[in-house]
Amino acid sequence: MLIKGRLQDIYGNPLPEAHILVGNNGTTANENGEFEISANENDVVKFSYLGMETHVTTASEIEPVTILQDTAIGLDPTIITNKPTVEKTPFWKTTAFKIGVGAFIIAIIYLAAKNRKSTETNYASVDL
Repeated sequence: MLIKGRLQDIYGNPLPEAHILVGNNGTTANENGEFEISANENDVVKFSYLGMETHVTTASEIEPVTILQDTAIGLDPTIITNKPTVEKTPFWKTTAFKIGVGAFIIAIIYLAAKNRKSTETNYASVDL
């Protein structure tokens, strides 16, 4: 027998591209949720659609309009922000700060040593 029908949600909206499966044979609904498929009276027919519960019935019990129920999946709330959650490191803990302090200390030592050499007085020994 040829089964014709229409699939819709609880609000009456059509379910385009919904899947209809009879044994190993299947089809999809058109953009208006309408479908046609061949089946025997006692064949099991499954209707499925993303976000809807799968409806299972026999071919003889299919009504012209089949309504699929929403799946009740509880999702945790998600908060989306555009701010990064990067923790800022104080400058004095950074490698750049440590290198800068090291260079500063080396410069002070160098200048102190240079200053010490320029203040030393070198006398030449003279024999009288």
